[in-house]
Amino acid sequence: MSLLRPVALGLVMLAGCAPPTAMTLDFSTNVPCPADRATRYLAIAIGGNDDAVESAFTEVFDAQRCDDARGVIGTYTFRPPKNDPQLTVNIRAALSPDGDAEHVCSPGDRLADPNHCIVARRRVRFTPGAVLRIPIAFQSSCLGKPCQPDETCVTGGLCVPKTATTSCAVGQSCEVQLPGCDIDGAPFAAGAPNPANPCERCVPTVSTSAWSPAEGLACADDANDCTTDVCGNTGTCLHVDAVDDTACGQGKFCTSGQCQPGCFVGNVAYHEGAVNPANPCEQCDTASSSTAWSTLADGLTCPDEGDPCTADSCGGGACVHQPLADGTDCGGGKVCIAAACALGCTIGGTFYAEGAPNPANDCQRCDVTQGLGAWTHRANATACVDEGNPCTDDACQAGACTHVNKGNGVSCGGGQVCVSGSCGTGCVIATVSIASGATNPANPCQSCQPGISTSTWTAKADATACTDDLNACTRDVCAAGACTHPATAQGSACSKTPYCTGTSKNVSFACNGAGVCASAAPVACATANACQTGGGCSAGACVALVSKAQGTACAGVSNGMCCGGACVNKGLDPNCGICGLNCGSLGCGNSLDVNGVPRSPAYFVCTGVSANASCTANYGPAATAYNSQCNCQCASGTSCAPGGKCPVCHDLSGTNYCTY
Repeated sequence: MSLLRPVALGLVMLAGCAPPTAMTLDFSTNVPCPADRATRYLAIAIGGNDDAVESAFTEVFDAQRCDDARGVIGTYTFRPPKNDPQLTVNIRAALSPDGDAEHVCSPGDRLADPNHCIVARRRVRFTPGAVLRIPIAFQSSCLGKPCQPDETCVTGGLCVPKTATTSCAVGQSCEVQLPGCDIDGAPFAAGAPNPANPCERCVPTVSTSAWSPAEGLACADDANDCTTDVCGNTGTCLHVDAVDDTACGQGKFCTSGQCQPGCFVGNVAYHEGAVNPANPCEQCDTASSSTAWSTLADGLTCPDEGDPCTADSCGGGACVHQPLADGTDCGGGKVCIAAACALGCTIGGTFYAEGAPNPANDCQRCDVTQGLGAWTHRANATACVDEGNPCTDDACQAGACTHVNKGNGVSCGGGQVCVSGSCGTGCVIATVSIASGATNPANPCQSCQPGISTSTWTAKADATACTDDLNACTRDVCAAGACTHPATAQGSACSKTPYCTGTSKNVSFACNGAGVCASAAPVACATANACQTGGGCSAGACVALVSKAQGTACAGVSNGMCCGGACVNKGLDPNCGICGLNCGSLGCGNSLDVNGVPRSPAYFVCTGVSANASCTANYGPAATAYNSQCNCQCASGTSCAPGGKCPVCHDLSGTNYCTY
């Protein structure tokens, strides 16, 4: 454990009058404080070894000490052991702007990720009787900049010797203050790039009068995906070849610094010449295809499948294991027979390998477990020689090859099906044979299409006509195998017998776009009043209005009486109380005196109804002729007695009157 001891923040005053011997580290940064002020984002290690990685001595600051306005983080004061007031110490501080320093970039961890840490180092000797104040600024330009254990990072991301601070005087800043450069009469700040060469920088610790190489910095892109553009140690931009087989685009790979075509098969990239992992007889050959495997030449060796009786080579793009000639020695006293290295049977003086079939009976074979001198029946249902009929199953039964009919409806190729062991065109659906093209009796939009299916109905093409729903405003067409009736366009022609809706007569029919043949111009029929019959709509026609008999009593009007199809007050009727009738001998005009007593005789007696009817007048004052059909107008020149006066009936609407 280190002999150094941490003390409280601030200067430490030792007991008595002796001047103190201590160091105070002043921490600051131009990196914004983290939002979480409880983050433990600054850690310190102080020790005697070169990189101060004694994890037993680690002090952690939290972000609450950070002050963005002044760039201040805080201070830390410590002192040497009493027996060594001139001790030289190594200081290593690590700032983690976006994490927990104790766990992300602890000063005790040499492998801290520089992309998440800013590491500052100092090598300083205590000055007896003095408190050294050592400012340590964490510069944002140092984030992602690793330096060697004997270096520290300063403004501009430069790595300089950490011993540069060992000679600072008491009371002076021990922060490294690097001068700039004066190159060809022009001043440049430390770390400034050469305008003419991005691979050179002003590095005062190397030279203040000439540009220094900026090794490791990125430089101009040569537009080659197979090179890394980085500054070399001579100040030149290098374009280092990428590792061969590095991907440089879809289906392309780097080879000696050049992007060469490859293959992109099944969303996986392969370089030129790569062998298909699933097929050793295929490889990536961009001259043939860059999106599919290419076949290797026939005869090339492929992996041995472990059978000593086969020759393993590529053929037609696959690894073929060609049987060696029967009798070829395969070791262990055995020979190859039909590509198998095994014992066999000797039947009729001929040797047959284990499992070899009887040349005269496909349902027998050599089975050494059953006997070495006779054929053994193969298991029932084992496939045997095909007789060429696709509607039979060729299988062994009791050592003989039988040919049993397949079930009706089984496909036999070419859009045909088996029926009673024969192959023919058509379908077999639910055990029923259906002719090709026949319509499903239960669905007019399905038919037998053997080319598509021989065992199920096939949907007819959309828009094929199907069962008429007897609606002129729909189309009757198939859709997805079902008969549908979509509405025709609005305004499409349709015909319909006129019909009534309430008192309206519906005529001039057209489709409404919703599948209904509707009236485009309904006609309103008249409605009968109290003195009419008829009206309204019946059987698709308007019913004519018929006036009730004149004088018929009617409701709705006081003292109501029908007159000309209208209900009027008969006491006020201008037609002598009998509407539209021949007056005959009825009295008219002022037939009552002022006392309501009937006059006798009446002033006038109507004797006709024609336009030239004659009237017999009685003497008296002028009277009103109320019956407009009783036009009391004497013929010209006619003399009426008594008095020779002839009444003239003036016919005016509402007020008719007579004069003498």
